[in-house]
Amino acid sequence: MRKSVYISSPPEEAALFSRRVEGCGFRVHAAIPYRYETIETGYLPFTDWIFFKNPQAVIHFFGQDLLAPVTAMIGAADSRTATALMEIGIQPSFVGTDGEPSATREGFSAAVKNRDVLFPCGDKECIAPFEKPGFSAPIIKLPIYQFVPEHITGLQAEIFVFTSPIAVEAFIGSNGLPEGTLLAIDHYTFEALHQLGLQAACAPSANLEALADLVCA
Repeated sequence: MRKSVYISSPPEEAALFSRRVEGCGFRVHAAIPYRYETIETGYLPFTDWIFFKNPQAVIHFFGQDLLAPVTAMIGAADSRTATALMEIGIQPSFVGTDGEPSATREGFSAAVKNRDVLFPCGDKECIAPFEKPGFSAPIIKLPIYQFVPEHITGLQAEIFVFTSPIAVEAFIGSNGLPEGTLLAIDHYTFEALHQLGLQAACAPSANLEALADLVCA
């Protein structure tokens, strides 16, 4: 019987991971352990740039009729986020590198040149690596959505792959402690597991390809 792998990403985001891991003989169950709910805000601080980390930030920002300052430039973390912006008629001035947060940080840091950057994000969401020392611009975080834990029905897995600290918290809050091999996409997620007393392995690079290699090794 094939072993099963759970990954805390929606199927469309985990597609490449799933193909690679299924090619190694595993079954994959991809699902986020939470749902998103909008946090309404009536205040939008002045900013030179607005950087969208993911399509959810786009949905929950523009879904509540928040208008970006006319002079503000728009950044997108990756191609999926850029597509979400373009679907509502907004052409981003910066698009990061898919699956390479460090490269995105370096490129965006060079683009903003010490100007203010607004980050629409989740209420508990880390915007690493932009919060690391050395990022060239002042950061303004604007919580516009929250994560509500949800139980994942029919989940049976021997390997659990977590893609963010939020996923760790939500999964355990709604599904209990995972029993099996635990893998983390980056050291932030690894630390979230470690703080709960759980042993895990960390991918050598913070992307799904590296996680797939770790599963198949």
